[in-house]
Amino acid sequence: MVAIRRYYDAIGVFVPALASGLGGGLLRDGLFIQSGPPAAMRSSSYMFAVLAGCVISDPVFPQHVERLSKPFLIFDALGTGAYGVVGCQQSL
Repeated sequence: MVAIRRYYDAIGVFVPALASGLGGGLLRDGLFIQSGPPAAMRSSSYMFAVLAGCVISDPVFPQHVERLSKPFLIFDALGTGAYGVVGCQQSL
């Protein structure tokens, strides 16, 4: 959202999306759980999901960033809950 608000180019949108989209899971799986390679490294679908999100959001969302900020916050809260559930499930 910040990169789109600041009118970054495609790479400027992709790098923060990759860092925030995969960084937490890599830290959780690699540092804390340590049960082999992190899930993002075993499957390329995570990278393709980030890439697809960037490709869709770059031409579509710049006009609607301010109007869509509340739904993004809702989905972010749901994603945080899912992140906690997956982390708890993997640790068990």
